[in-house]
This record gives sequence, C-alpha cells and structure tokens, in this order.
Amino acid sequence: DIKQQKGVGMIEVLVALTLLAIGVLGFTALQIRAVDATVEANNRIQAMNLARDLAERIRANQSGLSKNITVKDSDGKDTAEKINAYINAFKTKSYLATYTWKGQKCYQTNKCTSAELAAEDANQVLYKAGLLGMKIG
Repeated sequence: DIKQQKGVGMIEVLVALTLLAIGVLGFTALQIRAVDATVEANNRIQAMNLARDLAERIRANQSGLSKNITVKDSDGKDTAEKINAYINAFKTKSYLATYTWKGQKCYQTNKCTSAELAAEDANQVLYKAGLLGMKIG
C-alpha cells in the first residue's frame, strides 16, 4: 500500500545522514587525538635534544661538574666544600627569555675557569629551553 509507504524514504535518508554524522564526528575525534600525540612527541624529542646537549657540555667540561675546595667560614676556619658549577648555574633560573653571549674570554687564547664555562653552558641551554617554551628544573 502506497499510502503506508509515504515518508519512509525520507526517514531512511535521515537515519543514513545521522549515522554518517556520527561517523564523521568519530573520525574528527581520532584526528584531533593524532595531532595531540604528534605535538607531544615533538615536545619530548626537543626535551631529549636539550638534555643531550647539556650532557655533552658537561662531558666536555668535567672539571666544572664537581670539585672539592677549601673556603673560610664566618669564623675564619678552613672548611671543605664540594662545588658543582652546573648545579649552581641552574639554581636561580629555569629559563632565559633573552641571552647575550659572554663566553668570548673562554675561547682561542683566552682562558676561563671551569665554573665560568659551566655558567655559560647553563645560560645557553636555559635560553634554548626558553625559546622552545620549556623550563629546566
């Protein structure tokens, strides 16, 4: 009976469109998650590269890593302290927004101490972290 079939085609089309819309929403959600995973993976790679750069700098300047020195305390007595120039350089900052190279005296015929070189290394790494929107510490 043709009278009972009126509008059934329209309902079938609406059901098909609803299912298609749900499928498109699911695909869009998966695409968003894939983009988020890509961004997270990129951030991890940048952090690993920054850590590798710092490790290479420390390996090249092992004397800045730690050493025992004798200092005078407030009573005038000699006391031994273990100094780690890299830890000291990172203590007060987690990133640098601006950076001016101050390492001129550490290159060619000029000499600088291992602590000065460690501070310069730390400033360079902190500046790179700031450029990437990261903080160290």
